[in-house]
Amino acid sequence: MGGVRFPAALRQRAAGVRLLALDSDGTLTDRGMCWDDAGLETRRFDVRDGLAMQWAVRAGLPVVVVSGRLSRAAGHRFADLEIPDYQGAQDKVAVLERLCAEQRLESRQVAFLGDDLPDLPALRWCGLPLAVADAHRLVRAASLWCTPSPGGHGAAREAIEAVLEATGLWNKVLERYGGSP
Repeated sequence: MGGVRFPAALRQRAAGVRLLALDSDGTLTDRGMCWDDAGLETRRFDVRDGLAMQWAVRAGLPVVVVSGRLSRAAGHRFADLEIPDYQGAQDKVAVLERLCAEQRLESRQVAFLGDDLPDLPALRWCGLPLAVADAHRLVRAASLWCTPSPGGHGAAREAIEAVLEATGLWNKVLERYGGSP
């Protein structure tokens, strides 16, 4: 593993995670937005974050993106990764509650990674609240762990690896590449 792990006191709590939810803007991106001359929005995503999302899903940990903003560019990225996304979610907790009901999960089995004030309700609701390094100070305060990297620069990868390690699924990722723990 890239060396990112939860502290021992948090690993037991993280071991129960059965759904990982991620914010998009500022978490999977660096908060920057660009428009081309035709008025089309473009975004930059870290390829390692996307790879880690796919690893998690293949290892048996569902991953979803819950974003308050609609973005065609982000929708294309998540479709490419085959990661379900719920954009335009003004009430992220309602989306997560619906997903939990569908998958027969409890809020304590959900991890949420966010960066800004609209993520606070989801962070307070879930069992494992996580923040990116450059998150708003109130988001960091509401979280049990912060990634070493800022949003859009591998933060999701760090959180995913830590959750996979805590849940015992990291070895499945390594087996795919002939590695060992």
